[in-house]
Amino acid sequence: MIEKRTYARAAIVGNPSDGYYGKTIAFTFEQFSANCALEKSKEMTIKLDNIERKYSNIDEIKNKKSGEYDKEIGIIEATIKKFYEYSKVKDNSNLLISCKSNIPKQVGFAGSSAIITSLMKCLIELYNIEIKKEILPNIILSVETEELGIAAGLQDRVVQVYQGLVYMDFSKNLIEEKGYGNYENLNLKKMPNFFIAYSLIGDEASGVFHNNIKERFLAGDEKVINMMKNVASYAAEAKECLLEGDNEKLAMLMNENFNRRREIYNLSKRNIRMIEIARELNSCSNFTGSGGACVGIYQNNEMLENLKEAYKKEKFGVIIPKIKR
Repeated sequence: MIEKRTYARAAIVGNPSDGYYGKTIAFTFEQFSANCALEKSKEMTIKLDNIERKYSNIDEIKNKKSGEYDKEIGIIEATIKKFYEYSKVKDNSNLLISCKSNIPKQVGFAGSSAIITSLMKCLIELYNIEIKKEILPNIILSVETEELGIAAGLQDRVVQVYQGLVYMDFSKNLIEEKGYGNYENLNLKKMPNFFIAYSLIGDEASGVFHNNIKERFLAGDEKVINMMKNVASYAAEAKECLLEGDNEKLAMLMNENFNRRREIYNLSKRNIRMIEIARELNSCSNFTGSGGACVGIYQNNEMLENLKEAYKKEKFGVIIPKIKR
């Protein structure tokens, strides 16, 4: 039995410019994760949490087309198809695949890509396939964009493959020349006191959040293009802040990132309120992903307790992320 675990992700600065040739910084944290296990089997079986599906054979999955995936476990089916398509593995052995995740859904913790990443790593080990670390996030992303029709960028897949605190540069010249960006694990020695607040009652799926913006970007909408350039520049500045321990400037960049995002995205009242709670208590705040959760910095235990109390009143949970190195 092969088992792999992938941790939840929280972006700090630069999001969502990863899908627009930008730059971002994000980290993985241990409180939430997706675990996948697999082994060869007589029957082709997929289990995802409490859902189970059986198939006549693995070819039934390999031959699926976009739009034919199961509504509940399509993410597993699409990962299987994409792996065999990319790797050219000819083995038709059936598999017993079991995936479990405790990552809260629809709150911007990259739960979907965590499942895909764990399963992809299992399949890579099963068949002893060599895939460059820099390339693997591209394959993981293609599961969602090409097979499932979900709008997404490389950030989540990169940080979940590299783990820890990661600076990512997706500049157009890099992507076009190499097929991937520059990815760098940052030192954690001068990390500020981060907290994460997340909705306990869910929010909109990130695919919905990203709708229309890509079309506007590709159509040359200057407002969208300038916004992405600005938040990408914040990530470059934030990298220096993290290395130098300049938490005051980092907090300013995180706030400004959200402010710029709000100018072009249609955000729910609950998402806006989540950000406001932190700012009312003199903390900074920015989305961890596409809404439903935010990351901020607390200065002391008193501020942390005040944040926990305020968020609890409005049905948000608060955690202190254990950064996965």
